[in-house]
Amino acid sequence: MVGRVSERFRKHQRLRKQAEFDRVFAEGRVVSDATLVITGCRNQLGWSRLGVVVPRQVGSAVVRNRWKRWIREAFRRQQMRIPAGLDLVVRPRKGAAGNYHRIASSLVSLTRQLAHRLERSDPAASQGGASGTAGGHPPDEKQGAPCGSGRTGSGQEQRRP
Repeated sequence: MVGRVSERFRKHQRLRKQAEFDRVFAEGRVVSDATLVITGCRNQLGWSRLGVVVPRQVGSAVVRNRWKRWIREAFRRQQMRIPAGLDLVVRPRKGAAGNYHRIASSLVSLTRQLAHRLERSDPAASQGGASGTAGGHPPDEKQGAPCGSGRTGSGQEQRRP
């Protein structure tokens, strides 16, 4: 197993807090195709993170959960082809037919398109720590607050005495 890259989908690769999702929706750019809609913004980490949103309009719980599994699996297996340093919120396009292979190819092409758009809008950000090149690997230790938002992630302001 020498030289093999882990394809696990660990906690630090996920958007988990409402504040993280809110920041992506507030600051992010949107790219889409016939299968997926991706909202994303840069983070100050060396790897990309994924959040999945599948609204009720997509179908029953079984259908929604299938979409979530396909999107997570595509992200997990295509990590090396997805640009590093992005926070992504992915959802299915309204009326799109689910298919793992279509989702995987769409995810890769849309994230590259998103990284290019973000680089054009803020070229100084791409020259910092998160370079937008594929294959960023997270360290094993935990990191501080994500994305340079200045928040602690709790969504609540600290009170002064």
